[in-house]
Amino acid sequence: MSSQRQIDSITVDIHRLESLENESGLIRKGDRYIVLAGQNLRARERKMPIEHRDLQKKLKTLRYERTATPKQTRKALDDLAAHATYFLPSVKKKRRKKKKVDRPVQIDLVLGSAELWAFPFEACYCNGDWTLANPARDIILTRRIRQGFAAEKRPWPVRPRVLFVHAPAVDDLPKALIAQHVDALEEALRPWSKKGEPQREGLLECELVLDPTDLKRLIREARETDPKKPFTHVHVLAHGRKIEDPEDGSVVWGLRLGDENREASNPEDLAKALEPGDGLPVVVTLAACDSANQADPQIPERSFAQELHKRGIPIVIASQLPITQPGSVTLTRVFYNALLQGEDARWALHVARQALHEYHRGGHDWVSLVGYVQLPEGYSGHLMEVGVQHEMELLKAARGKLDQALDGPGDPNFDQIEKLVRPRIRSLEQRLMLIPKEKKDLRAECQGILASAHKRLAELLFRRSEKAAEPDVQNTFDTSSKDYLRAALGHYRAAFRAHIQNHWLGAQLLSLEAVLDGAFQDPRNWQTTFYAAELALADNEDEFWAYGTLAELWLLAPFLEDTGDHSLCRGGPLNRDIALSQGKAAIDQLVERAQDPFAIPSTRDQIARYTNWWLKGHGFFGEADDLAADAQELLQHLLSIT
Repeated sequence: MSSQRQIDSITVDIHRLESLENESGLIRKGDRYIVLAGQNLRARERKMPIEHRDLQKKLKTLRYERTATPKQTRKALDDLAAHATYFLPSVKKKRRKKKKVDRPVQIDLVLGSAELWAFPFEACYCNGDWTLANPARDIILTRRIRQGFAAEKRPWPVRPRVLFVHAPAVDDLPKALIAQHVDALEEALRPWSKKGEPQREGLLECELVLDPTDLKRLIREARETDPKKPFTHVHVLAHGRKIEDPEDGSVVWGLRLGDENREASNPEDLAKALEPGDGLPVVVTLAACDSANQADPQIPERSFAQELHKRGIPIVIASQLPITQPGSVTLTRVFYNALLQGEDARWALHVARQALHEYHRGGHDWVSLVGYVQLPEGYSGHLMEVGVQHEMELLKAARGKLDQALDGPGDPNFDQIEKLVRPRIRSLEQRLMLIPKEKKDLRAECQGILASAHKRLAELLFRRSEKAAEPDVQNTFDTSSKDYLRAALGHYRAAFRAHIQNHWLGAQLLSLEAVLDGAFQDPRNWQTTFYAAELALADNEDEFWAYGTLAELWLLAPFLEDTGDHSLCRGGPLNRDIALSQGKAAIDQLVERAQDPFAIPSTRDQIARYTNWWLKGHGFFGEADDLAADAQELLQHLLSIT
C-alpha cells in the first residue's frame, strides 16, 4: 500500500578544493574538499581521511571474501561509516503539520570529483543517527551526476510495462534464481493485471539476452511494434565482470551476459542499448554485482550505472559491490512493489535498503546499494497527478478481477479481491490529504476516484452477501455494503461541489442520491450536470464520455417528476418514453464515437447495477420505485448495438 509521504530534499555538493588537478585520479589522504549543503549553500571544508590503497582494502573486506572474519568486516563497516558521515551534513527533519511525524529527507549527493565516485558514501547507514535500524530517521541517500536532463518534462508513466532481461541459467546463475526474480516482478505487477497474469497481459516481458545487441533489439521492437506500449522499467539480472584494457591496464566493470567463459559486455555498449527514447524507460534496476563499481576513477563515468544515468535514465538502482542472490531477490520484490503501488521512487529505494538490512543481517547488501536519481523539475507535483491516474488504473484492474471471479466457475476469492481495493481507499485518502487546496481540479479528481473505490468495495461486499449461506453473515456484508455506498455518496458530493462543471461527478452524485434516498437532494444538479455534459460535447469534437452521462441522466429523469418544476427536463411534463428514447440516442452516440475501450463496458456496468444490485428488493430507493425496467431497456439496446 502506498504511504504517500512527502519527502524533503537537501542537495550536497562535494568538490576538491586544491588548485591543482588530482592527476592520479586516486583518493589521497589530506586532500581538501569543499562541501556545500542546503539551499543557502552552507560551506564546510573537509580533508580526505583515508588513502586510496587503504580504502580499497576495506572495500575488498566487504566483497564477501572468505578470508575476512566477521570482526574484520565489522571494523571495515565502522571505519567507512565514520568516513562517509564525516563528509555529510547533519540532518534536521521537518514534522508534518498537525502530526508529530518526521518527514523523510533525501540527501541529493552531487560529486564534482571523479575520485569520489568510488567512495562508499552509502556506508553512512552502518551506525549512528543514519542507521537503517532506526525507522524514525528516514534519510534517503541518492547520487547524481550534473547534467541538463533533470529540467526536461519527462512523461512519467501511469501504467507500467516491465522488461526483465537475464543471462542464461548456469551454475552461478541458477534457473531457480531467475524464477524468483520473475515471481517478484509478477507480485509487484499483479495488482495491475485484470486476470492476475502479468506476462500474458503484456505487463511483463521476460527475455534471455546474450549481448547488448539482443537488448537493443528488444527495446527497439517494443517501440516499433506498439508505440503506445514501450517499456517503462527495465530490470537486469546478470553477473558483473572486470574488463581490463590490454594497452593501459585500466579496469571497468561490465556485465557477463553469457556463460562463465563468455567475455563481459562493456558499460558503454550496454548503456547505448538501453538509451531512452521519448523519455522511456524511466527506471533501470541492475541486479548485478559491481554494476555501480567505479573500478578506475581515472576513467570518468564508466560504471554501467553511471553510463545509464549519463544517457538520460533518471533512476538507476545498482550495486557498487557484490550482492548476494537472496539480496537481489529482496531488492527486486520490495523496490518494485513500492514503486508500482505509486510510491515516490526515492522512498521505494529507501524501503528496499531497509528490507535488505532487516532480512539479510548476515550480509551487507544494503551498503552496496546505490541509487542514481535525478528527478524532473516539479516531480512531486507531477507524481501527485500521475498517482491519481495510477489509482484509477489499479481500481480498473480490481474491478476486472471481480467481474472475472463472478463470471468464472467455482466460488470467487472475495478476500483476495478485497485486499486489492481496501489499500486503494487508504492510499487515496492519504493522497487527498497531501494535495494542496489550490489544486482544486486534482483534489476533485482524487475525491471522485476515492468515491469510486468506496463504490467498488460496496459492490464487492454486496456480492459477498449474495453468496453467503448464513443469514447473519449475509446481513453483515449487506450492511457494510450500504455503509460504503453512503461514504461514496459523501465523496461524490464533496467532489462535485468543488468541480461543478464535471458531468461525471454530477451523474454519480445524482445516481447514489436516488438509489440511497429515493430523491435528489437538489434537483437543480440534474440540469447543471446535463448542461455540463452538453458543454463538454460542444467544446471538444472528440469527446464521448459525456454521452454515457447523458444516458444515465435520462434514466434518472423520473426523479424530477416530484419537483413541480418541469423546466428542469427541457419544458413540459416528463414523458418517460421520450426520456428512454433520448437515453438510447445518447448510447448510440457513445458507441459510435468511443475511442477508449473502457468506455462502453463501464457504461454497460453502471446501467446494469440498476438491474442486478440497486433494486427495491435490496432495500434501495426509499419510498420511490426502482429503475430496473427502464435500465433493462437501455441495457438491451446497448447490447444489441455492440
